[in-house]
Amino acid sequence: MSPNKQSPPPTASSVSELSRQLASAANSLASALDHSPEAISHDAAIKTSKQINNILSRVGEIKETCDIILQRQEEFDEDAEKRNAVREMNSIIRKRNYHATSTQPHRPLERLYSVVTGRPIEHFPKSTSEIDATNSNQLNRLLADLGYPNVKHEEQKKITLKLLAGICDVE
Repeated sequence: MSPNKQSPPPTASSVSELSRQLASAANSLASALDHSPEAISHDAAIKTSKQINNILSRVGEIKETCDIILQRQEEFDEDAEKRNAVREMNSIIRKRNYHATSTQPHRPLERLYSVVTGRPIEHFPKSTSEIDATNSNQLNRLLADLGYPNVKHEEQKKITLKLLAGICDVE
């Protein structure tokens, strides 16, 4: 039984409630067993058994949900490590672009890496003039690849891209 289809994700209160129910069922069973086996009614034993099975089933669902959460957390951590590595690489490239273009203004820009794919960005502008000629849709794609999807105005998009590429002259 999938926790996503059958029941809501567990909360601290639902786990506490299940623990309370399991303890109650166990106490009922222990109490019944304290008496002679002949004194245990068949109906009481079946009821207690069903309670325990229902609780164990829910505990299994909670374990599945916890496993999914842990897996997603591990994937998120791996993605964060990759994004950080890309940002570090882009920082190095930004510095190289800055030094190269400040001494040789017509030198081509080195491509930055996408935080989405981890690869060099395709069709990355090779110069300030190419950035200036880039249309709004292309700027949106480039900035989204660099982790800046919410820049609104076209001129601000161009300035942001220039700064991210290491071009300091953004007039």
